[in-house]
Amino acid sequence: MNLVSSDCIILRAQDYAERDKLVSFLTPGAGRLKGIVKGSRKLTSRGVGSFEPFSRGLIHYIPRSPGALVTIRKCDPRPPYLYLRQDYNCFLYAGYMAELVDLCAIENEEAAPYFNLLADTLDALCEAGPARRLPLLRLRFELRQLDLLGYAPDWRNCRQCGSALLRGGIDAGEESGGHHGIAAAVFDGAHGFDVNLGGVLCPNCAPARRRSLPIAPEALVFLENWRGGGNAVRPTRSILQQLEDAVTEHLIHHMERKPRSLALLPTLEELEEAPSS
Repeated sequence: MNLVSSDCIILRAQDYAERDKLVSFLTPGAGRLKGIVKGSRKLTSRGVGSFEPFSRGLIHYIPRSPGALVTIRKCDPRPPYLYLRQDYNCFLYAGYMAELVDLCAIENEEAAPYFNLLADTLDALCEAGPARRLPLLRLRFELRQLDLLGYAPDWRNCRQCGSALLRGGIDAGEESGGHHGIAAAVFDGAHGFDVNLGGVLCPNCAPARRRSLPIAPEALVFLENWRGGGNAVRPTRSILQQLEDAVTEHLIHHMERKPRSLALLPTLEELEEAPSS
Protein backbone atom coordinates (compact mmCIF):
# COMPACT_ATOMS: atom_id res chain seq x y z
CA MET A 1 0.00 0.00 0.00
CA ASN A 2 1.05 3.61 -0.47
CA LEU A 3 2.99 5.51 2.16
CA VAL A 4 0.90 8.30 3.74
CA SER A 5 2.43 11.47 5.22
CA SER A 6 0.48 13.67 7.60
CA ASP A 7 0.82 16.26 10.32
CA CYS A 8 0.31 14.59 13.68
CA ILE A 9 0.33 14.95 17.46
CA ILE A 10 1.57 11.95 19.44
CA LEU A 11 -0.98 11.02 22.11
CA ARG A 12 0.60 7.98 23.75
CA ALA A 13 3.54 5.62 23.25
CA GLN A 14 4.28 2.36 25.01
CA ASP A 15 6.63 -0.60 24.67
CA TYR A 16 5.46 -3.33 22.35
CA ALA A 17 7.04 -6.76 21.93
CA GLU A 18 10.81 -6.82 22.45
CA ARG A 19 12.05 -3.97 20.27
CA ASP A 20 9.01 -2.04 19.06
CA LYS A 21 6.72 0.73 20.26
CA LEU A 22 2.95 1.03 20.01
CA VAL A 23 2.05 4.65 19.24
CA SER A 24 -1.33 6.38 19.32
CA PHE A 25 -1.43 9.59 17.28
CA LEU A 26 -3.93 12.14 16.02
CA THR A 27 -4.02 13.46 12.46
CA PRO A 28 -6.27 16.22 11.06
CA GLY A 29 -7.44 14.06 8.16
CA ALA A 30 -7.50 10.43 9.28
CA GLY A 31 -8.42 10.89 12.95
CA ARG A 32 -6.89 8.93 15.80
CA LEU A 33 -4.72 6.03 14.68
CA LYS A 34 -2.50 3.42 16.32
CA GLY A 35 0.61 1.95 14.80
CA ILE A 36 3.80 0.01 15.35
CA VAL A 37 7.27 1.55 15.13
CA LYS A 38 9.55 -1.36 14.34
CA GLY A 39 12.87 -1.50 16.19
CA SER A 40 12.36 1.84 17.92
CA ARG A 41 13.54 0.49 21.30
CA LYS A 42 17.01 -0.35 20.04
CA LEU A 43 19.78 1.76 21.55
CA THR A 44 20.90 2.66 18.03
CA SER A 45 17.40 3.66 16.86
CA ARG A 46 17.20 7.14 15.38
CA GLY A 47 14.27 9.48 15.92
CA VAL A 48 12.83 7.67 18.93
CA GLY A 49 12.34 11.07 20.62
CA SER A 50 9.86 11.96 17.89
CA PHE A 51 7.33 9.64 19.52
CA GLU A 52 7.24 11.22 22.98
CA PRO A 53 3.69 12.12 24.13
CA PHE A 54 2.27 15.37 22.71
CA SER A 55 5.19 15.80 20.32
CA ARG A 56 4.21 17.18 16.93
CA GLY A 57 5.64 16.19 13.59
CA LEU A 58 5.16 14.90 10.06
CA ILE A 59 4.45 11.19 10.37
CA HIS A 60 4.92 8.65 7.57
CA TYR A 61 2.90 5.44 7.80
CA ILE A 62 1.38 2.63 5.76
CA PRO A 63 -2.38 2.34 6.39
CA ARG A 64 -4.07 -1.01 6.85
CA SER A 65 -7.69 -2.13 6.93
CA PRO A 66 -10.04 -0.03 9.12
CA GLY A 67 -9.32 -0.62 12.81
CA ALA A 68 -6.01 -2.39 12.18
CA LEU A 69 -2.64 -1.11 13.37
CA VAL A 70 -0.76 0.95 10.82
CA THR A 71 2.95 0.55 10.16
CA ILE A 72 4.86 3.70 11.07
CA ARG A 73 8.03 4.33 9.09
CA LYS A 74 9.20 7.51 10.80
CA CYS A 75 8.14 10.87 12.20
CA ASP A 76 9.94 14.09 11.28
CA PRO A 77 9.66 16.30 14.39
CA ARG A 78 8.51 19.87 14.18
CA PRO A 79 9.41 22.48 16.79
CA PRO A 80 8.68 20.48 19.97
CA TYR A 81 6.75 21.73 22.95
CA LEU A 82 9.95 22.00 24.97
CA TYR A 83 8.41 24.24 27.62
CA LEU A 84 5.90 21.53 28.49
CA ARG A 85 8.75 19.30 29.59
CA GLN A 86 10.45 22.07 31.55
CA ASP A 87 7.39 22.98 33.61
CA TYR A 88 6.04 20.01 35.56
CA ASN A 89 2.48 21.35 35.96
CA CYS A 90 2.20 22.15 32.25
CA PHE A 91 3.52 18.67 31.49
CA LEU A 92 0.77 17.09 33.63
CA TYR A 93 -1.96 19.19 32.01
CA ALA A 94 -0.69 18.39 28.52
CA GLY A 95 -0.71 14.68 29.36
CA TYR A 96 -4.28 14.90 30.67
CA MET A 97 -5.57 16.65 27.55
CA ALA A 98 -3.75 14.23 25.25
CA GLU A 99 -5.35 11.33 27.12
CA LEU A 100 -8.82 12.84 26.78
CA VAL A 101 -8.37 12.93 23.01
CA ASP A 102 -6.87 9.45 22.97
CA LEU A 103 -9.99 8.07 24.67
CA CYS A 104 -12.23 9.38 21.87
CA ALA A 105 -13.14 7.39 18.77
CA ILE A 106 -12.42 10.11 16.22
CA GLU A 107 -13.47 9.43 12.62
CA ASN A 108 -11.88 10.95 9.52
CA GLU A 109 -14.52 13.57 8.81
CA GLU A 110 -14.53 14.95 12.36
CA ALA A 111 -10.79 14.83 13.06
CA ALA A 112 -9.76 18.38 12.15
CA PRO A 113 -11.61 20.15 15.02
CA TYR A 114 -10.09 17.78 17.59
CA PHE A 115 -6.63 18.22 16.11
CA ASN A 116 -6.93 22.01 16.11
CA LEU A 117 -8.28 22.02 19.66
CA LEU A 118 -5.38 19.96 21.00
CA ALA A 119 -2.74 21.84 18.99
CA ASP A 120 -4.08 25.25 20.06
CA THR A 121 -4.27 24.17 23.70
CA LEU A 122 -0.73 22.80 23.71
CA ASP A 123 0.44 26.10 22.22
CA ALA A 124 -1.46 27.96 24.96
CA LEU A 125 0.12 25.77 27.64
CA CYS A 126 3.56 26.73 26.34
CA GLU A 127 2.65 30.37 26.97
CA ALA A 128 0.54 29.81 30.08
CA GLY A 129 2.65 31.91 32.43
CA PRO A 130 1.50 31.72 36.07
CA ALA A 131 0.33 28.27 37.12
CA ARG A 132 -3.01 29.65 38.30
CA ARG A 133 -4.01 30.13 34.64
CA LEU A 134 -3.85 26.40 33.95
CA PRO A 135 -7.31 25.48 35.34
CA LEU A 136 -9.01 27.90 32.93
CA LEU A 137 -7.14 26.34 30.00
CA ARG A 138 -8.32 22.95 31.21
CA LEU A 139 -11.90 24.17 31.61
CA ARG A 140 -11.92 25.68 28.11
CA PHE A 141 -10.52 22.45 26.65
CA GLU A 142 -13.04 20.20 28.40
CA LEU A 143 -16.00 22.39 27.42
CA ARG A 144 -14.88 22.48 23.80
CA GLN A 145 -14.41 18.70 23.74
CA LEU A 146 -17.92 18.26 25.13
CA ASP A 147 -19.18 20.48 22.31
CA LEU A 148 -17.39 18.29 19.75
CA LEU A 149 -18.75 15.11 21.34
CA GLY A 150 -22.29 16.53 21.25
CA TYR A 151 -22.71 16.47 25.03
CA ALA A 152 -22.46 20.14 25.92
CA PRO A 153 -24.26 20.73 29.25
CA ASP A 154 -27.08 23.23 29.57
CA TRP A 155 -26.04 26.13 31.81
CA ARG A 156 -28.89 28.51 31.03
CA ASN A 157 -32.06 26.58 31.82
CA CYS A 158 -33.12 24.25 34.61
CA ARG A 159 -33.04 20.69 33.30
CA GLN A 160 -35.94 19.73 35.56
CA CYS A 161 -38.54 22.49 35.22
CA GLY A 162 -37.14 24.48 32.27
CA SER A 163 -36.87 27.79 34.13
CA ALA A 164 -34.33 30.28 32.79
CA LEU A 165 -31.30 30.54 35.08
CA LEU A 166 -29.59 33.53 33.44
CA ARG A 167 -30.55 36.88 31.97
CA GLY A 168 -28.43 38.40 29.21
CA GLY A 169 -25.21 36.69 28.18
CA ILE A 170 -24.49 34.85 24.94
CA ASP A 171 -28.09 34.27 23.84
CA ALA A 172 -28.98 37.91 24.43
CA GLY A 173 -25.97 38.93 22.37
CA GLU A 174 -27.15 36.83 19.42
CA GLU A 175 -30.60 38.36 19.61
CA SER A 176 -29.18 41.88 19.62
CA GLY A 177 -27.06 41.45 16.52
CA GLY A 178 -23.98 39.76 17.95
CA HIS A 179 -23.18 42.07 20.87
CA HIS A 180 -22.58 40.03 23.95
CA GLY A 181 -24.74 41.05 26.90
CA ILE A 182 -23.60 40.84 30.51
CA ALA A 183 -25.15 37.79 32.15
CA ALA A 184 -26.91 37.89 35.50
CA ALA A 185 -28.42 35.12 37.61
CA VAL A 186 -32.19 34.78 37.86
CA PHE A 187 -32.22 32.83 41.15
CA ASP A 188 -30.38 33.32 44.41
CA GLY A 189 -29.28 30.33 46.42
CA ALA A 190 -27.53 27.08 45.63
CA HIS A 191 -28.12 25.45 42.25
CA GLY A 192 -27.22 21.87 41.37
CA PHE A 193 -25.46 20.21 38.45
CA ASP A 194 -26.86 16.83 37.45
CA VAL A 195 -24.77 14.75 35.03
CA ASN A 196 -27.68 12.38 34.33
CA LEU A 197 -29.93 15.25 33.27
CA GLY A 198 -27.13 17.02 31.42
CA GLY A 199 -27.04 20.39 33.09
CA VAL A 200 -28.00 22.71 35.92
CA LEU A 201 -31.01 22.60 38.25
CA CYS A 202 -32.59 25.68 39.79
CA PRO A 203 -32.69 26.05 43.61
CA ASN A 204 -36.27 24.77 43.63
CA CYS A 205 -35.44 21.52 41.81
CA ALA A 206 -31.92 20.82 43.08
CA PRO A 207 -32.92 19.50 46.55
CA ALA A 208 -34.94 16.72 44.93
CA ARG A 209 -31.83 15.41 43.10
CA ARG A 210 -29.64 14.21 45.94
CA ARG A 211 -26.69 13.31 43.74
CA SER A 212 -26.45 16.68 42.02
CA LEU A 213 -23.24 18.66 42.52
CA PRO A 214 -23.61 22.05 44.25
CA ILE A 215 -22.98 25.05 42.04
CA ALA A 216 -23.45 28.70 42.95
CA PRO A 217 -25.23 31.24 40.71
CA GLU A 218 -21.96 33.21 40.62
CA ALA A 219 -20.36 30.22 38.87
CA LEU A 220 -22.99 30.31 36.12
CA VAL A 221 -22.57 34.05 35.70
CA PHE A 222 -18.80 33.80 35.44
CA LEU A 223 -18.94 30.92 32.96
CA GLU A 224 -21.46 32.68 30.72
CA ASN A 225 -19.53 35.96 30.63
CA TRP A 226 -16.18 34.20 30.19
CA ARG A 227 -17.34 31.96 27.34
CA GLY A 228 -18.99 34.89 25.64
CA GLY A 229 -15.77 36.88 25.51
CA GLY A 230 -16.77 39.39 28.14
CA ASN A 231 -14.39 40.84 30.70
CA ALA A 232 -15.21 38.28 33.35
CA VAL A 233 -13.29 38.75 36.58
CA ARG A 234 -11.12 35.86 37.69
CA PRO A 235 -13.28 33.43 39.70
CA THR A 236 -12.62 32.58 43.31
CA ARG A 237 -11.10 29.19 44.06
CA SER A 238 -14.44 27.83 45.29
CA ILE A 239 -16.27 28.94 42.12
CA LEU A 240 -13.58 27.50 39.89
CA GLN A 241 -13.61 24.25 41.89
CA GLN A 242 -17.36 23.91 41.43
CA LEU A 243 -17.07 24.40 37.67
CA GLU A 244 -14.12 22.03 37.46
CA ASP A 245 -15.96 19.31 39.40
CA ALA A 246 -19.13 19.65 37.32
CA VAL A 247 -17.51 19.74 33.89
CA THR A 248 -15.05 16.92 34.58
CA GLU A 249 -17.76 14.70 36.07
CA HIS A 250 -19.98 15.40 33.06
CA LEU A 251 -17.15 14.53 30.67
CA ILE A 252 -16.32 11.28 32.47
CA HIS A 253 -19.99 10.33 32.53
CA HIS A 254 -20.37 10.59 28.76
CA MET A 255 -16.97 9.15 27.88
CA GLU A 256 -17.69 6.27 30.30
CA ARG A 257 -14.03 6.19 31.35
CA LYS A 258 -12.00 8.10 33.90
CA PRO A 259 -8.63 9.30 32.56
CA ARG A 260 -5.75 7.88 34.58
CA SER A 261 -3.85 11.17 34.34
CA LEU A 262 -6.66 13.02 36.14
CA ALA A 263 -5.35 11.82 39.51
CA LEU A 264 -1.96 13.37 38.77
CA LEU A 265 -3.21 16.92 38.24
CA PRO A 266 -2.35 19.39 41.01
CA THR A 267 -5.10 20.85 43.16
CA LEU A 268 -6.18 24.45 42.77
CA GLU A 269 -4.54 25.25 46.10
CA GLU A 270 -1.24 23.76 44.91
CA LEU A 271 -1.38 25.79 41.71
CA GLU A 272 -2.01 29.03 43.58
CA GLU A 273 1.03 28.33 45.75
CA ALA A 274 3.26 27.39 42.80
CA PRO A 275 6.06 29.90 41.99
CA SER A 276 5.62 32.00 38.87
CA SER A 277 7.53 30.76 35.82
